[in-house]
Amino acid sequence: MNLIMNDLKYTDELMKLRADCLRSLNHYMEDHARAVFEFSTTWCEEGNKDIHNIEECFLNRYRVVLKS
Repeated sequence: MNLIMNDLKYTDELMKLRADCLRSLNHYMEDHARAVFEFSTTWCEEGNKDIHNIEECFLNRYRVVLKS
C-alpha cells in the first residue's frame, strides 16, 4: 500500500465529504474555483462531519472575494 493511502487526509469518509463540499459549492466554481477548492479542503481538515451550513460559512469567509 502506498503512502497516500495511509494518510488520514485521504480516508474514504473525508474524500466523500470533500466531494460533497465541492458539489454543494459548485455554483461558485466558475468565478471562484480556487476559493471553493481551498474552502472545501479546510472544511474537511477542521473536522466537520457533514455540509450543514457550508454555503453560509463559505460566504462569510470569502465575503470580500465574492464581492469583487
